[in-house]
Amino acid sequence: MSEIDDKIEISNFISKRRARITKPEIKPLTDKPTPWYKRPLDKSEFSHKLAKNGRYYVRHKEWGERVWIGPYRNINDVNAIIDSYVVESLKGSLDRKYDESIHSLIIDNPEEFF
Repeated sequence: MSEIDDKIEISNFISKRRARITKPEIKPLTDKPTPWYKRPLDKSEFSHKLAKNGRYYVRHKEWGERVWIGPYRNINDVNAIIDSYVVESLKGSLDRKYDESIHSLIIDNPEEFF
């Protein structure tokens, strides 16, 4: 065999080997939606309820069913807290300073509480 035949044979071998090697499919990282604490929020994402104790409690739609913030005396306080969340969500995570009246709580049995 000549040197040219050897080179062709090696080239064919490499080409066949490359054809067998498949690259794994890379999936984009954006399969999951951005969580609420990493993106700007909207007022429509919050809801509030009047509890049996006469106070209002606020909840974001992505929080657990038992997670609420409150209590607040009236709708004006509720709207102010929601506005605070919306404004602060536009800032970088280290620059956020939430209202001091935000207290989260776990309500074990929401059906009986509200």
